[in-house]
Amino acid sequence: MAKPTALLIIGDFHAGSKVSLCPEEGVALDDGDLYHPNRAQKALWNFFSREFIPWIKQKAKGYRLVVDDGGDGIDGATHHGSLQTFGTNADAEELHIRMIEPITNMADDIIYVRGTRAHVGLSSESDVRLARRLGVLAHWRYQKEIDGKLLDIRHHASTGRRAWTRGTSLHALMRHEYFTALEKRERIPNVVVRHHVHMFDALTDFRMGITGILAPGWKMTDEYGSAFPIDAWECGGAMYFFDTGRVEHCLFKKKNGHAG
Repeated sequence: MAKPTALLIIGDFHAGSKVSLCPEEGVALDDGDLYHPNRAQKALWNFFSREFIPWIKQKAKGYRLVVDDGGDGIDGATHHGSLQTFGTNADAEELHIRMIEPITNMADDIIYVRGTRAHVGLSSESDVRLARRLGVLAHWRYQKEIDGKLLDIRHHASTGRRAWTRGTSLHALMRHEYFTALEKRERIPNVVVRHHVHMFDALTDFRMGITGILAPGWKMTDEYGSAFPIDAWECGGAMYFFDTGRVEHCLFKKKNGHAG
């Protein structure tokens, strides 16, 4: 009997940012220098290596594991003119592969969707290269039936970041997909996954038959994000189980709004 499928939802690694995930031993750069992670990055790496990876292994037991990498694999050396990056885009791409391989090595299948021009370039060229390194294509939109349910994944999402608006925004997104499918006489997706907002949320509407999931990322607030009125970020991942429809998550715990 075939194993049921579990979808691991991760993305927005933003490799090369000084406020994103980085191995505690540092990163050797193309110019011969060595980047040393800061305190917050070390705390995030400790969570990733000691809690998040074991969580995946434990939850995926008995399941066929599909990994969704939601794009924006690198931060981009020229993102919003930021000074909070290190190395070149090539350095960042190597780092992304280094960090995600322990996860993709567990996978039975990999899905990769393209991120934003601001981070990964025209036509998401960095994400295209990263997907190729992982042996898959980079999609603008991914749709596929898995275990009898139609899965729909994109990078972009427009939702509220405040705690009291997230559920409302996610439900509006689900309603949009539902009525768009009806209008076009297309099949209504059963599982809708969106990235980009770096915040976790999940909601099931049984009348529409849709579960909506917003994915956390692996980047804390940078100088660009700090210009907004609310410091909203969550790092970690989620897992959707196609047999039961449940959604579980594993998130990095912030202390007083900060890492470390």
